[in-house]
Amino acid sequence: MVNINNLTTKQKIVFAGIIAVMVIVIVIYFITNFNNLYGNEEVIEDSEFINIEEINAVDAEIENEIEAKLENNIEDEEEIIVHVAGAVNNPGIVKLKENKRIADAINLAGGPTKDADVNQVNLAYILEDGQRVYIPTKNEKLEESQYVIDGSGNTNENIGKEEKKVDINNASQTELETLPGIGPSLASKIIEYREQNGGFKNIEELQNVKGIGDAKYSEIKDNVLVK
Repeated sequence: MVNINNLTTKQKIVFAGIIAVMVIVIVIYFITNFNNLYGNEEVIEDSEFINIEEINAVDAEIENEIEAKLENNIEDEEEIIVHVAGAVNNPGIVKLKENKRIADAINLAGGPTKDADVNQVNLAYILEDGQRVYIPTKNEKLEESQYVIDGSGNTNENIGKEEKKVDINNASQTELETLPGIGPSLASKIIEYREQNGGFKNIEELQNVKGIGDAKYSEIKDNVLVK
């Protein structure tokens, strides 16, 4: 019997290596003869084992397909061209991706100048191809919704007009007061009427609200809708 304590460090390492090799040989023998040891003579074909190289090849192919689709989606994003004028550092034509906003166009035009008054502009407005954006100075006063002109020359007062209408079935007191000739008293009456009657069925029903006659109705009918 070998006394390990009497071995040198180098001998101990060699001895441990021999033991490790023996263990590996025994494990390999057990694995390769597993079926025979347990009476199962079925031979497992090599094709039944998992081929790591094939799996890696499939993974690489899937990754390539995903990258190609992502690149195609980026390429499919159409560009729009808008004209940025007024108080920006580099006024002129800029190119943007679809669904970009006025704030993005201003940045591409060099940003606002020191005397620009961006508070008059809806920076979150989503732009469309062919529009012209005008950024006013602090000395200018724009009429409401006059800072965007579309390709046909129409101001954005008419762009998305349907979206700017007030829904009389869901509008708040404050929103109703933005309608022409509607003050706090009439706004309260509109809310009271819709609560008592389960909402408005159509905008003509506004004429049933006390204080809204034919003249008042004609003044606000184009600014309201029912959802």
